[in-house]
Amino acid sequence: MVYSAARLARSVIRRIDLATRPMTTEAADAVARRWHGLPEHVKTPAQIVGRRSLGCEGTHGVFPQCDFACTPCYHSTDANKVRIDGEHTVREVSRQMAFLQANRGPAAHAQLIGGEVSLLAAEDHAATIAVMRAHGRMPMSFTHGDIDEAYLRAVALDDVGRPRFRSMAFAGHFDTTMRGRRGAEKPTTEAELDPFRARFAAMFARLKVEHGISSYLAHNMTVTPDNVGEVAGVIRRCSAMGYRMFSFQPAAYVGNETRWHEGYRTMTGDDVWAEIERGAGVRLPYGAIQFGDVRCNRTCWGAWVGERFVPVFDDLVPADLAARDLFYVVFPGNQIGSQIGEQRSWLPIVRAARSVVSHPSSIPVALRWAARFVRRVIDTARLAWVEQLGNRQYITAGNMSHDDRLAIIAVDYRTQRRVKMYGRGTLDANPSAEQLERFGITGRNDGLMTVEIEAISWNCPKYISPRFTLEHINNLTSSLTNRIAQLESELHTLRGNQMR
Repeated sequence: MVYSAARLARSVIRRIDLATRPMTTEAADAVARRWHGLPEHVKTPAQIVGRRSLGCEGTHGVFPQCDFACTPCYHSTDANKVRIDGEHTVREVSRQMAFLQANRGPAAHAQLIGGEVSLLAAEDHAATIAVMRAHGRMPMSFTHGDIDEAYLRAVALDDVGRPRFRSMAFAGHFDTTMRGRRGAEKPTTEAELDPFRARFAAMFARLKVEHGISSYLAHNMTVTPDNVGEVAGVIRRCSAMGYRMFSFQPAAYVGNETRWHEGYRTMTGDDVWAEIERGAGVRLPYGAIQFGDVRCNRTCWGAWVGERFVPVFDDLVPADLAARDLFYVVFPGNQIGSQIGEQRSWLPIVRAARSVVSHPSSIPVALRWAARFVRRVIDTARLAWVEQLGNRQYITAGNMSHDDRLAIIAVDYRTQRRVKMYGRGTLDANPSAEQLERFGITGRNDGLMTVEIEAISWNCPKYISPRFTLEHINNLTSSLTNRIAQLESELHTLRGNQMR
């Protein structure tokens, strides 16, 4: 009897150990295979695929039917002729997810995508979500967003009104390239679609309040040369609607050729990213976290603080990059298994705790990162520059090796103004080529200096002697110089006439 009790106790402890491990052997093998299969040029320190993620997954060719007419359209010309009934969809999605589970790994995020998902009957849609979860996938349903609340509730709730799922993920696509939305058949501006964006998000908010079903909402937008200038406005107006991800895809020559327009390639990824940054109101450091190949995917994690977006990591701050590297080590692999097995929602906390206990040195690094993040939330003031060889700030660099506190005095002699800035600095002695490129710097340098400003103090201007640069003096006196030259020319002419 004692022996049986001891064996049972060991069995229980073993099961708890396996369930709460930060990363299972199966997941570790899957992540290692994913990293090994990446092209060499994307195996950078910032790369998250093959470390924290297996990458993108999604259904393919299962239900390509759509009731919109978009330009561009990424479906083939025979998309609406393919079978999409529920039995076929559930069976084929199950087959594809089984393949992904066997070949990619035990758990991953996967997109329920291909056509308009709301054309599936609600019961079939719910059954498809369930079968994806059964294969260790966390599904996100992709839709044009023109769905009724009754349909959404039929997917989320069973016949007696009980939640089928504790959480759901949906991506709503809204932009002016889409034709057929009820109430906005042919929108001419992105602002016209804002009520539909808000309505879509509000349905999920009510689902949470009334039935406790949480949601992760993504906002998708196809970007063309015609609407790229409206990207910033979409971000500003929609940031508080409830969307947790904004995704912008430059239009591509893919799918139905009859729906293509000329000029897509006149717009670059840099053009789109510049508009996204304008909407966020801050530089978005996509070099901090890389998801796949930056030529097709730029990513920035962060949080909205009021109308301001605050990035999680800054690729110009070496301490942030060190914290990111430690994050990849302490929390390896794809840890979404407990989200799929929703009855074990406490598992992520336990797994995270075990990870931290196994890496105690991560605690002070995490605390310093948290302090920097809080400072960014409170105030976005940050200075960064590349030290040129002639500056010779070696004493400052030496002091910062043991105390990162510093002060900067900036004086505008022309207007007799002076400000003292107090902050904490970091010096990256070997900045990357990408970092230097953003400052327009080439060749040798003494490193990248970044200062997080914590306080400022405007000093009394009484004892600041006015000084002016030669350029400023020339600007001030240019009118006088020109007038003198004009008078001298006139005088020369008059004297010439008198001589004759």
